[in-house]
Amino acid sequence: MDFSPLPVISKKSGKNIKKPITIFAAEKDIMFPGKKLIKRAKQVFPSLEEAVLLEESKHVPSTEGFEFIENMILNAK
Repeated sequence: MDFSPLPVISKKSGKNIKKPITIFAAEKDIMFPGKKLIKRAKQVFPSLEEAVLLEESKHVPSTEGFEFIENMILNAK
């Protein structure tokens, strides 16, 4: 496994992203806890349009979770 630190985007860099962003976060993700991830994303990305918390989901969503994500993407505006 690669244990090198993950890159962290700064607020300054995040403000340069103009494309609409949707984030899917897993509530029980031990690496990126969903609620904390969404809170930080709101601070960093002004173009954040939607943040979806996958309740009861862990780092890798269940089959139902993947289907939910796929349907949201396919049915996006």
